[in-house]
Amino acid sequence: MRKPVFTTLFLLSASIAAADQVTYNIRMGTNPLVGHPAAPFYLAFEYAGGQGTGNANNLAILSDFQFGLSGGPSGSPLLFGSAFGDLTSEGVLTDAAPQSIFAQSFNPGDWLSFNLLLSTNSDPDGVSDGFVFSILDGSFTPIPSTQGGMLNPFLTVDLGVDGPVVQTFPGELDRSPAAGGPPIGMAAPVVDAPEPAGLALLGGALVLIGAARKSWLKRAP
Repeated sequence: MRKPVFTTLFLLSASIAAADQVTYNIRMGTNPLVGHPAAPFYLAFEYAGGQGTGNANNLAILSDFQFGLSGGPSGSPLLFGSAFGDLTSEGVLTDAAPQSIFAQSFNPGDWLSFNLLLSTNSDPDGVSDGFVFSILDGSFTPIPSTQGGMLNPFLTVDLGVDGPVVQTFPGELDRSPAAGGPPIGMAAPVVDAPEPAGLALLGGALVLIGAARKSWLKRAP
């Protein structure tokens, strides 16, 4: 039987409080998006639980979004699975669902920067959780990157038993975006070496989780 949402959130907050966490700062140039006909663009983040069952033992926190000159978030977030928040404050994705997705439109400036906190619990079956960052075009299709596949990520993080493995990929110069216009040749993101995560950021995420739990309880019959 599937666990109620508030139960998985409670289990998640309890396990994360004692988990190890790392924080990365991620930066990339987004000037090729400015004025491109494939707009509007969306920042898209996906967290996939390795077990595929939503075992609620890890989360990702996105914060401190900076968009460069004339850039900024727009619209409302699109949330799927166990995802909360928005680009103006914090976004949280957890593996309380087998797959969680956070996406929101933005007006690109000449660069993009944000922080990514990840908890690093290992799943008992040894199958790694995974985090993916893509940029979607106006058709809600990922902009081509050299990694390819359905997600065309610019950044992936594999949360294996030996610690997170980060990979970055540039835009693909031989493929045009599905929404039209020329190829978007953005350089791969630059990722700073991880630092121990601060308790304040984790605390803010748990507040979001708690608020989501209260919202679910209010809607429950």
